[in-house]
This record gives sequence, structure tokens and C-alpha cells, in this order.
Amino acid sequence: MEKIRLENIDEDVQSFRSLTGEIMTIVVFVAILPYSQYIYAEGMLSTKEPQWIKVNNHTLDYFGGVPELVVCDNCKQAVIVNQDWIEPELNKDYAEWADHYGTVILPAKVRKPKFKSSVENAVGILEKGFFHKLEERQYFSLEQFNKDLWKELAALNKEPFKKKEHNRYYYWEEEKLELMPLPSMHYEYMERKTAKVSSDFHVRFDNAYYSVDKAYLHKKVSIKASSTVVRIYSLAGEFLCEWPRATRKGQWSTNPDHLPDNYKGFTQWNGPYFIQKAQLVGKNTETVIRTILKFNFVATDDEISAARIKSCLYI
Repeated sequence: MEKIRLENIDEDVQSFRSLTGEIMTIVVFVAILPYSQYIYAEGMLSTKEPQWIKVNNHTLDYFGGVPELVVCDNCKQAVIVNQDWIEPELNKDYAEWADHYGTVILPAKVRKPKFKSSVENAVGILEKGFFHKLEERQYFSLEQFNKDLWKELAALNKEPFKKKEHNRYYYWEEEKLELMPLPSMHYEYMERKTAKVSSDFHVRFDNAYYSVDKAYLHKKVSIKASSTVVRIYSLAGEFLCEWPRATRKGQWSTNPDHLPDNYKGFTQWNGPYFIQKAQLVGKNTETVIRTILKFNFVATDDEISAARIKSCLYI
């Protein structure tokens, strides 16, 4: 069975001062194919889930395929609970990452270093070897650091073994033939949120608004969002709709079919529209609406903010 073993080097490997003057600390992720001992490593400025998913994607790209099993450390980006090792609770994003690639995640046994001895050995090689070289250099970006790191890695993987023939690269060319093929697209990290569909038939996510079918008015829904797409589901997991992710604060994305008939004039939701509606009610209502909009007597067709739209609708 083909495996990959993963590890984060906990101690800080390198720091640099960014152009803004901020001191940035680099943490290094390490992965290894046990048979060939072929090593991949990448510096990160954060060990949060988006970066963890990203370096795992890069690892499979570098190794040229997908193993049947991924043995990982018990870091919170991968594992939530691992009390008995038999049924560990995985981070949802990492579990979906594994499903996307068709592999299985096996967290290492707690306090059992021998369970992932190959990656521990790889970490030792890196720490005793060229990490010292990199520490002596001055960096001003993560890109510079990784460029040097990958150059050193390429040399290490082609360096002859001391106790057997050939090198890591030689055995990797054999091992990669046993790996499963990569899918056509990377797994993309998804932000998650539960939100309630408000009276305007929209949910708010990241300071933007997305319509949901009227059947879900005042109900909670589940939101999953990548950097480009927002997907909305019922709490039972039923897919409801998908939107391109908003590119500006306060942006509205509305499907007319999501709205009841008396709301389908939403395209007219601007200053003049609300003032005209208020005038039909009375002078006092008009005064309140104008105050909310902060319009002069002669209103314009400028787009108004989401908060003002919601306030006008409630009135």
C-alpha cells in the first residue's frame, strides 16, 4: 500500500521583515514517500486550514500522484479528536480533501514517534542539513525562501544514498507508478458558515448578500464558499443554489425566481424607488426614508448600500 507521511516542523525555521516592516515567521511543512524516501517541503506563514490544504495539494503535485493512505500528525488542521486511534474525528475540510483525491487519512498514534519514523527522519535531515544554510540567509518574502528550499530539496533528492545504491529520485520513479492519478482539479478550501434567511430572502456572507428560495424564509442554511464560489445548502445537506462570490462589500446577488411575486421589482431597489413608495404612504414616511438614504430632495440613481436597502424594506 502506497503511503505519504506528513509533518509540520513546530519550531520557527526562518523569519523575515516584510516591506511593511512586519516580522513574518516561516513554519515548514514536510512530506515523504516511505519507500523512496523522496521528500517534499514548503514554507508557510500560517498553519491554518487554507494553508494546510494548499500545501497538501502541492505535495501530491510534487509526488506526481495520490497514495492510498496519508499518515498525518495530530495537528488541529487535520484531526479534531484521536483518543483511540481506531475512529479519529477528522477536520471536515481535510476529510473532504481526502474524498476529493480518493485517499484515506490515518492520524499517527499519539505519543508514538515510531509510527511516522520516516517523516521524523526527513525532518532530522532537513534540520541538521540545509535549514542551517537558509537560516544564515536574509529573506524578504516567503517566495524567496521557498525558491531556495526547493532548490536544496531537488539536490537532496538526487544525492546518492550512503548505505545503498542510487538515490531518492531513482526510487521515486518506481514508486510513483504505484500512485493513483491526480484529479483534473485541486481541492479548494471552503469557508463554512450557518446563516438565517432574512425577510428579504437573502443570506449575508462576508458582507455580501445572496438570495435563497422563498421556501427557506427565516430558516437556517449552510454556506460553503471558496475564493470564487458561494454554495448554499439546507441544514440537511440538500444543495439549494450557487453564486459567484461577491467582489465588493454590500454586493447583492438575486435570482428573481427566489422571490415571491410582490418582491420581483427588486431591480428597482434604489433611492428614487423607495422615495416614490414612501410618498404613497405619507409625508412622514417620506421624511424617514430620505433620512435613511441621506438623499437630498432630488434623488439620484446611485446604488445604495445593503444596510439602507434592508432598512427601507422593513419600513
